[in-house]
Amino acid sequence: MGAAGRHLRDGSDLQVVVALPGARAEEVVVQITPTGLQIENHRTAASLSAQVNVVRLEIPYGRMRRRIDLPPDAMR
Repeated sequence: MGAAGRHLRDGSDLQVVVALPGARAEEVVVQITPTGLQIENHRTAASLSAQVNVVRLEIPYGRMRRRIDLPPDAMR
């Protein structure tokens, strides 16, 4: 699995851990797909004063979509 997330097996339960810093739970959409999960969120840009000249912004914003493929037996 790539950087999108990590899955952990605990008995018959499957837990998926995904880092979404700054995302509010009520704004995150999780969908089950035939091969795993799709997670979406939209983060608005930080509001800055019109007098600020931004040279570099390292806070991600905009639409985020991650697909996490899971092992075939996890989708039962």
